Amino acid sequence: MSLSPTHSHAPPLLFLLLLFALGISLLIPPEAIPRGKIYEIYLTVQRKEDLRLPMAGCQTLLSPIVSCGPPGVVLSRPVILSMDHCFDACLDNWAVRLKKQNYEGAWEDVLLMGEELVSEPYYCQLEAETCRLFTEQLGTFALVGESLHMGAAKRLRLVLFSDAYCSTLEYNIRVYCMDDTQDVFK
Repeated sequence: MSLSPTHSHAPPLLFLLLLFALGISLLIPPEAIPRGKIYEIYLTVQRKEDLRLPMAGCQTLLSPIVSCGPPGVVLSRPVILSMDHCFDACLDNWAVRLKKQNYEGAWEDVLLMGEELVSEPYYCQLEAETCRLFTEQLGTFALVGESLHMGAAKRLRLVLFSDAYCSTLEYNIRVYCMDDTQDVFK
């Protein structure tokens, strides 16, 4: 999708890229793209198998790995990246970090939830099942958490698969324990 600012005689536009079935969206407010610039903006979900996210100690992935870009785009105001997460959203129970993949492919901690400063380039608004990331820098992001004590809870979903038809009374059932986010089923 190509996005460019409107001409001076038209009102500024609001753009929304939505991956509805995956619970992911990118809201680009009016005047976020500087006048005279044209960017091809994308929004994708990365498969965990394709993009290894290194985690230390007892860390666990709490959200899908989401890419929006192109990286390096200069924005005039923050965009809002919304994505599902699968934890209880009580920061008393979790140490949650926003990770971003840098240009070399390495992952960096860019924000510790609950310790955001207004001067930082990232801010997260946490809701029961959604995280809204406000940023002027596009890239690849994920939420990673480490439980602080026994009260920490991560929502999981058990998924069962079997053949649709079986000629005998013997069925093979596969059971998967998956994060409770919309993207894991797609």
